Formats: sequence, C-alpha cells, structure tokens
Amino acid sequence: MKEEQNFNNFQEESIDIKKIIFMAISYWKFFILSLFITVASAYFFNMYADPDYEAQSKVLIMTDNQDINPFDPSSMFKQPVNIENEMAILHAFDISRKAIESMDWQVSYFRYGQIRTNQMFDNNPYSVSIDTSHLQAVGVKYDVIIVSDTKYRLIVAPIEKISLYDFRTEEKAEKIDSLPNGMDKEFSFGEKVETDIFNFTIDFNGFYKDDVEFYFYLNSLDALASKYNGRFKVKPMHNDATVLIISIKDESQTQAVNLVNALTNTYVQANLNFKNTKSINAIGFIDAQLFGITDSLHVSEKRLQTYREANKILNVTDVSSKTFDQVYELDKQKAVAELQSKYYAYLKNYIEQGADTKRNMVAPSIMNVDDKMLVSLVEKLNELYMKRNDLASTSTKKNPSFIAIERKIKNTEAALLENLKNIEAASKMQMQSINRQLAQAQDEISKLPNKERELIDIKRQYTINEEIYSFLLQQRMESGITQAGNMSDYLVIDIARKAKMIFPKKSLNYTIAFLIGLIIPIGFIFLKDFLNDKIEGKADVEKAVNIPIIGGVGHYPEEGNIVVLSKPKSVIAETFRSIRTNLQFIAPDRDHQVLSVTSTFSGEGKTFTSINIASIYSISGKKTVLLGCDLRKPKIFDDFFINNSVGMTSYFIGRATLDEVVQKTNYDNLDIITAGPVPPNPSELLEGPMMDELLERLKEIYDVIIIDTPPIGLVTDAIFMMKRSHASIYVVRQNYTTKGALETLKELEKKGEVKNLSVVVNDIKFEKHKYGGYGYGYGYGYGYGYGYGYGYGYGNYYAESDVMPEKKSWWKKLF
Repeated sequence: MKEEQNFNNFQEESIDIKKIIFMAISYWKFFILSLFITVASAYFFNMYADPDYEAQSKVLIMTDNQDINPFDPSSMFKQPVNIENEMAILHAFDISRKAIESMDWQVSYFRYGQIRTNQMFDNNPYSVSIDTSHLQAVGVKYDVIIVSDTKYRLIVAPIEKISLYDFRTEEKAEKIDSLPNGMDKEFSFGEKVETDIFNFTIDFNGFYKDDVEFYFYLNSLDALASKYNGRFKVKPMHNDATVLIISIKDESQTQAVNLVNALTNTYVQANLNFKNTKSINAIGFIDAQLFGITDSLHVSEKRLQTYREANKILNVTDVSSKTFDQVYELDKQKAVAELQSKYYAYLKNYIEQGADTKRNMVAPSIMNVDDKMLVSLVEKLNELYMKRNDLASTSTKKNPSFIAIERKIKNTEAALLENLKNIEAASKMQMQSINRQLAQAQDEISKLPNKERELIDIKRQYTINEEIYSFLLQQRMESGITQAGNMSDYLVIDIARKAKMIFPKKSLNYTIAFLIGLIIPIGFIFLKDFLNDKIEGKADVEKAVNIPIIGGVGHYPEEGNIVVLSKPKSVIAETFRSIRTNLQFIAPDRDHQVLSVTSTFSGEGKTFTSINIASIYSISGKKTVLLGCDLRKPKIFDDFFINNSVGMTSYFIGRATLDEVVQKTNYDNLDIITAGPVPPNPSELLEGPMMDELLERLKEIYDVIIIDTPPIGLVTDAIFMMKRSHASIYVVRQNYTTKGALETLKELEKKGEVKNLSVVVNDIKFEKHKYGGYGYGYGYGYGYGYGYGYGYGYGNYYAESDVMPEKKSWWKKLF
C-alpha cells in the first residue's frame, strides 16, 4: 500500500513537471523577449562599461631558512622568511612612491573617445615639457585641441586657490595661487605657455587625423603614490610557498603592466640596497681613515726623500737591523691598536646617537677585530635594526611588535656598550705595554749616530703609514668586491607582460544575462501561478474534490448559447456528446431522467451548459424539456427568442397551466419552461410541493428533464433542485472560478445530500494549450470521462466545413 502511494505521489509530481513545461511553452514569446532584452543589455554593458585590467608578477624570496646553525653565534640571529612581513613591505607607501618615481610620472595624457576617454602612453601626438624651476598647478585638467601641425588651442577652466607643486623637490610648495578667468587661447607648438600657476612647453610629435581633442594632467608624486598604493595587491602563491604574486587593477593595460613591474623592481632593488648598506658603511668608515693616513704618508715620504738627498744616505744597512725591526713591529701594533680604538669609538658614538632609522654598522672584521662576543652583538643589532626599519614602514610605534623590537635593541645596545667598555680597557692596557716597549727600543736607537737615528725615525714613520694605508686599501677593495657581488634575496621569476581584462567579464555577463532572461519569465510564471487562485485545469479540481469530471467545453467566442443546435458538427458539439455519453456512467439510463446544472457564481457558463446538454439530448431523439429555475435572473428565453411573461412562477401560483407554461422551440424534441416573472419569494416556490408536482407531471411527458438552477454560491435554491435530480452537474469555468469556490462543492460531496454529482469544466481556450493536447493524464490538459477524451486536433475533423484543414509547415508545428 505504501509503495502504491509513493508511486502515485511520483506520478503526481511528474504531472506537475509537465504542467510547468506546458506553461513555459505557452509563454515562449515572453521567453524570447526576456532573453533578447537581457542579452542585449549584457552586450551594451560589455561595450560601454569602463574596463578594468589586471597585471601581475611573481617574486621568489630566496632566503634559506636552513642556513641557521645553532653552533654558529652569528647565524643565531638570522631571521626566517616571514611572508606577512614581506607583504607588509610591499604595501608600504615608501615602496610605492619609489616605484612611481622610477616611471615617467610627471604628465598623464588622455584622449577623448566616442564611448570613453583613454589614457595614452605611446604615439602621443604632442608632449609636455615642464619648467621645473617654476611652481606648477597639479591635478588641473588642461584641454588641448590640435588645430594644425603648428597650432593648438589650450583650454583651462577657472581655478581658485590651488596649492602649487615644486617638481625639483617633488613636494607641495607653500604657495597658493589662482587663475580666476581660466584660459582659452591658441598657441604655436614649441611656444612657452606661462602663467602664475603653470609654465610648460607643448611640442608636436605627430598629427592624428581622426582625433584632435586631448587633455593632460600634471601630477604630484605623493598623490600618485597614494592613488596606486591601495590598489596593489600582494598574496602568496599558496600557503607553503615563498613566492609572492604582486598585482594591480587599472583602467589601462599599459599602465597596469608598468606599475606592477615598477613596484617589483623597486622591491628587489630595495632589498639589494639594504644588503649593500654594510659594505657602503664599511667603505665610508675606511675612506675617513684613509683621508688622515694619506696625509701622514705623504709627509713622511717627503721627509724621507728630503733627508736622503740632504745627507746623501741611500739606505740604513749599517744600522742594527734587529733594533729597527723591533721598533717597526711595535709601531705597527700601535697603529693597528689606534685604528681599532677609532672603530670602538665609532661603535660607541653610533649607538649613543639615538637615531630611529639606524642602518647596518660596520662589521668588526673590517678592522681585524676578532672578539666573538663583539661580533655576535654587532650582527644581532644589525638584524634588529633591519627588522625595526621594516616594521616602521608598515606600522606605528605603538605596535606591540615594534615595542618588543625596541626593547630588544635597547638591551642589545646596553650589552654592546658594556662589552666595548671592557674591550677599551683591555686596549688601553695593550697600548701602555706597546708604549713601554717602544721606549726601551728608543733608548737603544738613541745610542746610534745622530744621522742614522733620524733616518730610522723617518723610515719607521713612512713604513708604518705605508702598511696602514695598504691595509685600509685592501679592506676597502674587499668591501667593494662584497658590494659588487651582493645579490638580492628576491628573484623576479615572472614579470608582468600583458594585463588581462577582469571587468567586464564578457562571457560571464552573457551567461548571467541568459540565466536572468530565463529566470524572469520562469519567476513570472511561478508567481502568476502562485498568486492565481483561479481554476486552470482538471488537476486543480481533482486536488480539491473527489468528484468525476465528465467533460470540458472549449471557448466559444461568438454570441449566443445555442451552439449544439446551430453547429452540430463543431468541436463543442462533440464535447457535449462526450458529456452525454459520460452521464450514462454517472446516472444509468432510465425512462425519465432529471438532470440539474448549477455553478458557484454567475458567469461560469451554467446556462450555456444547460441549454447545450438539453440540445444534445434532443438531437439524439430524446424528448427533452429545459426548466429555467433561476427565478431571480431569468436568461433562457433570450437565446430561444420566446416570451418570459408566463413561466414557472406563473405555474407555482396557479395563474397558468402546464400546457400554458411549456413553450415549443424551433427544434425537434426540445421544449422550454422559462422562469417567468421574478417573484418576491423564489426559494419558497422552488422548495414547495408545486415543484415536486411539476416534475412528476413532466416525467410523464419527457424522457429528459434539464434544470437550470441558480448559482449555488449565492443562494440555496439550487440545493432543492439537485436533491430532486438523478444527477447533478457542477460547472466551473477555466480562469474564472476561484479555487476557494470549490469549497462549496467539497461540502456537497462531504454531506452526501446530492446524488451522482459530477463536474464540467467550461471555457477552455484550446489554442493556448495545443502543445500538449488534451488527452487524459496531462496535468495541464483535461481528461474527460473515465479514461478517454478529445484532443484538440480530433475536433478539427468535426468542423462545420467539409474542407480538411490546411497542412501546417514544420515551423508552424514547432510553435
């Protein structure tokens, strides 16, 4: 039983799907119109929308985290790669500013177009040369209209109180000026254009035959950097990668490519410059020492030469070589110690200067200082300075990370100063020892002859200065080699070559437009179906009540209700024949049948159905009488052109006999009893015994009695008639009768007071549903009777004309 119920549910759902399909097909014109509008909208949007392009490059961060050696004090302070820090550096304003500065940023050229304006980068018809010694108004639109190869027209709108810009310092000047009357003047190419707020020259490069109207802006470096800084996007290729993707969106393909490549190159160069800082600082320190040594070397060399020439002494071979070598070695040690003392003083002064943007200090190895603690502390400080500088460019001093690094720097600087104090004390003791040994050696030298002693002193000073000078030159050369051999930790593995359009996404827009073009009519259909409380078909009746549907009557566009009698071969006549046949299953044939026809409200086709059911019975040879029991609103007499002055009410009150109220028609086997004059108490008359008497007398005369009752939804008169009938026909009208009206029919079914109740669906517009036909089983069509019905095409063979319908083309069949 459960499986059978599930099967029925599935079958009902499939019928609903067919209903939706047939509804959609019936609105095919709406679908085509909707698709045309949405796709056309997408086309024009794609054509006229300002495009956005995206260019991107890829940078590999090559710093190797595996270089950290726990047994190497200097490697203990190496920092692993922090992708978030690198992304923050790329978002820093200074990096963006340097990137913009590396481009041709001073002037932006534009061309007016029919659809949109375009920025120009190549093949500009003119170029602007700025007088950098003059303050300029930036951010102002300068319109240029090319008149000829030699003339152009410059238009500038009135300007009030604008800040001027100094292109030499690349900063905004304090001066504020105006151009209250603007400018609209013709100039020659190459002629200087000078006012209080701008000064430049426009040169002609080539003439555009089609485009003659252009404009340009003078830019501020900081304004451009601020504009593009927020547009740069940086993200890792994936979570575990050290490859960063740098991208930007811009209205111009060329500009997007140029900006990304400029930022990428600036980022790589900044890292290389930072790595070179150590060598540059070392070279600077060595150069400062060389400056003093060079003078001393020249003086001592000059003295040695002069002394030899004056005393004609070429060498000192006769002097005690042992004493000379000893003094020479002591002097050398003293010179090195003094040089190291200067380095210690340099470190102490560097730390005590308190700058917030300290760079790398000169490494101790430059001065042959091999104190391991000093080397490790200097390396650690350099790393901390680097990290602080990175954070300073991307965050404020209140950042917890910045505060933590500042604390580490202060602690390390304190440790370094303490270490320097100990080293200086040891160095001072070493210097005292050297001085004592020199004093002893000097005593030995003082015993030599005067000329030889003076020559030794001069020679010694010259040799020491020469050694120190050579040592410093060697160290400088090594630092230069180190600088030249430095490579950036960042490698550009993919530069931006071409920007791809990211807006508008043409294919996506067309897809969305197509879907919207389908959704709109589908939504309309569902909304219309949801809000529609009218009966649309057999399924609506079957869902509400369990009453058989014995037929469906097609739409009759002409006036009058006598269809079966006037057009016996029409589709509608065949429909009523089907209803007559189905009534045989509802109420089996008997000698005298009483059939009542009712509906919920007026206008549903109750009278139309009554007349034509009576007509179809009369055509079949049954002697039929049609009773007009709608005493409140009589109608039947109009269709048959008979008099309504005498009728049912006249019979009920005894003013007319049965023979007087029965009126013959122009058709065989069909008589009519009209309602007669409208009484004040129709319900009492229909419910009274006179009605029962009338029916009994009519049964003796007629085979079929058809009762046209009042609408059951308004009055209760129809109930009295339906109880006296062998079968009752309830008429509902497509797209007219409400679903709520079927509650009345449901009540009749529930109470069981009416015998052999059935339903006829009226006013079916076949032409709207010809796609699916009207065979049984269609959720949107109508199945008539008990398993069979008439399709729309079937009725064409019963048309009034004997001519067969014209064969339709495949195109007409499709639609």
